[in-house]
Amino acid sequence: MATADIARKAALVRLAAGRLLRAARHCPNWIERHSGAVTAVATIVIAVLTGVYAHYASAQWREMKRLSELTQDALIETKKNNSASAKSTDDALRITRDQLTAFQVVEGAHLGVALPVLLGDRVALPIENYGRIPSPKVSIFAHVYRFQSKDRTSLYSKRHEFGGDRTEIPPGVGKYGVTVPLELKANEMDRIANGEIGLWVGVTLKYDNGFGTQSQPGFCFSYAGTKWDACPVAHFADLERMTPKK
Repeated sequence: MATADIARKAALVRLAAGRLLRAARHCPNWIERHSGAVTAVATIVIAVLTGVYAHYASAQWREMKRLSELTQDALIETKKNNSASAKSTDDALRITRDQLTAFQVVEGAHLGVALPVLLGDRVALPIENYGRIPSPKVSIFAHVYRFQSKDRTSLYSKRHEFGGDRTEIPPGVGKYGVTVPLELKANEMDRIANGEIGLWVGVTLKYDNGFGTQSQPGFCFSYAGTKWDACPVAHFADLERMTPKK
């Protein structure tokens, strides 16, 4: 399938999604009266459009990669036969590779972790995909760490693993998350609230961006008694405890 044809079909998918949204804005009363049915249909339509877009993005990536490999082979052969053009050939190869990388960055899955939500003796971790296509393979490593605030003496440290090769996270927010037990002792929450005990939750995501490239970003959240925030500057030993082993 030609690159231009793939791009045209992907553009049609985006156009269809845009028309649906514009139509929805022009009939708010009807939508309000049929909110349940509209929600169900919208969910199905979004899922279908996401799948179609992912298919065409993947097809476009394969076509770009095939053309890139042909171009690189031709450039390498040119370089062998004409040493005078070596520098320009190297520049052309670099540009070709940069274009492929840029395509992955724009179209691929980009996962992150939103602020945790405290649920009594558990904490919910929302996993969000800010990209355009699903991530087909995700592993989640969550680490709960409690310590004495005054001297960093460890009081509790436990790691939890979720996901794996068959865990897929679609684009968007509010579609996937995990819940981790805190296993608090008596009065520990009060001591956390007054700052006597520090509570950190570290999360590492290991995921496929949809094009076979692995990413492994890390996140750390600190609970300050009433709200979650990013962890302050930490000692290396603290972060090392929350990093999954290779």
